Amino acid sequence: MLSTQTEPPSEVQIERADAWLLVTADGLRVGQWRALPHGAVLKSRLRRRGANNALLMTDLPCTSGTRVVQLTHKRGGSAFERLGAARRMAAEAVLCNAGEVIVSAAGFDEPEQGAVLEAVVAALLAQLAELPSRTRETPAPPRLKRIRVCGMPATWQALRSEAEAEGNALARALSLLPGNELTPGSYRERVKLLALEYGWRCEFLDHAALARRKAGAFLAVVAGSAEADAGILHLRYQPRRARGRAARARVRPTGPPRARSAISRSRCRDWCDSAFRSGRHCGSVRKRYVE
Repeated sequence: MLSTQTEPPSEVQIERADAWLLVTADGLRVGQWRALPHGAVLKSRLRRRGANNALLMTDLPCTSGTRVVQLTHKRGGSAFERLGAARRMAAEAVLCNAGEVIVSAAGFDEPEQGAVLEAVVAALLAQLAELPSRTRETPAPPRLKRIRVCGMPATWQALRSEAEAEGNALARALSLLPGNELTPGSYRERVKLLALEYGWRCEFLDHAALARRKAGAFLAVVAGSAEADAGILHLRYQPRRARGRAARARVRPTGPPRARSAISRSRCRDWCDSAFRSGRHCGSVRKRYVE
């Protein structure tokens, strides 16, 4: 899926790809544009576009007609701005049905260039996440199969980005499931399967165990549930070279209709928080790094 190189992309690599996502720093000099593959063509089309904050989407004058998605990004931008720009570029790459994408940047210093490229990679991997859908027509999966990152610092770890994307996708998928499908019992079974797959230690504290530990506040909230399947799922993973912190996933019930309206906001927050913790724990184990 992911391949990297420290050198900028060559013209041959660009013409073999389906799409090229290019992030350029504001104030890029003429010589820097000429150093890019088809830089003169991109510079002239960028001049006709006008606005700096808009995406330039054009096809290169080559046999393959590689689609270029270019965005000018200011130097020293925040992580939020980088991710927002990357999301727009990744969405266009998926819309053009690209199978192989090249990602590169120009005009940034090495640390910032790495951060910009990492944001684009994260956005592309987020587009590939398989999320639950309840529509009549199942959306076709993206055609994207290969991402080549050019100009990335040698210290960057592709496996870590893939693991983080997998954890984020899990958290998003769990948060999108409806309450009548992701019940406390089914959620517990899902997490137990993950524990078996990744070698986590798993302990479930049911009503009796929580009562012995005098967790009265939690038991008061779940008292309105028709089924006594709520509780706290305690996960722990400790790699050989690092001491990991435990992740706790609160398994809360939906409750009867009267109780549901009273605790819906709190329950939604707890589900999302629990899904985030499960996803982060999964991603941490996948990359053998615990935050």
